[in-house]
Amino acid sequence: MLWMAWRQHRLAVFSVAVAFSGAAAFFFLLGNRMRAALPADVLPNCFSVASGPECDGWARVVNETLNLSVLLPVLAIAAGVFLGAPLLAREMEQRTHRYAWTQGVSRLRWLNTKLVMLGATVLLLSTAVSAAHMWWYAPAAKTEGLFDAFGMTAPVFPAVCLFAFLLGVFMGALFKRVLTAITLTTAGFLACLVPVQTIFRTRYLPAVDGQYAEARGGWVMDFLYTDGSGTYTLFSALQKAGLSGSGTSFGSKEIGQLKALGFREFVSYQPADRFWTFQLIEAGIFTGLAAVCVALTFYLVRTRLA
Repeated sequence: MLWMAWRQHRLAVFSVAVAFSGAAAFFFLLGNRMRAALPADVLPNCFSVASGPECDGWARVVNETLNLSVLLPVLAIAAGVFLGAPLLAREMEQRTHRYAWTQGVSRLRWLNTKLVMLGATVLLLSTAVSAAHMWWYAPAAKTEGLFDAFGMTAPVFPAVCLFAFLLGVFMGALFKRVLTAITLTTAGFLACLVPVQTIFRTRYLPAVDGQYAEARGGWVMDFLYTDGSGTYTLFSALQKAGLSGSGTSFGSKEIGQLKALGFREFVSYQPADRFWTFQLIEAGIFTGLAAVCVALTFYLVRTRLA
């Protein structure tokens, strides 16, 4: 059964493997070049916003790479679109599922075999990308912390990719059309990913208030100001002090004026030691969503698809 599943899906697996392997190779080669070009004591500084001329242009490369890393969930979408969505939808469109389920293999075993094989492939490939990314970012781990690489770290990134794949399988079972499943997999994945990253992640644990130096290595969520009568964001503090009519621009001069007027600056942040707690929480969310997709898919195959 495994051999038959492999032969049926080998082209899609190869296509997805090329995309994931390309991303992993990019981070590995970039990390190797940086380690060869820069001394070990200089390398961590090139990941900082305060990097100096000793980085010789590598700071710009790091900044651009971190910005591009936010697009890596496209790999998860690829797993959902090319592996997940067609898994059942193509069988339904071509009516080949009737033949497959009458060859001495029950429909549930048939589905289970494919999910295990392809799901394990997605986990292996996504873990390889995550490992390569973290190897590239490792020099900055002690000085900058890991939160800048949160979305690409295991176990979150593999869990996200697995969810995208299983969401695709569920959409294919539900709508029985490949193009419809592909479209709704992409839309459904983004509808889950974006709120988790932008809304829920900030609320996993209450933020801590403190000085900027105390937040080193953590996740600085906001710069805040207080004058004893209330707490304000930077722009609202500028407006309250009458230093900015528009509240759309500021500089070190305005910040200095705020301090001169008695405003005290502090930051709201998540400490560095919460990183793995946040990782487990978010990985648990996507693993739970993946489990729901699996349960609904088995329900549809068992009761509605014939």
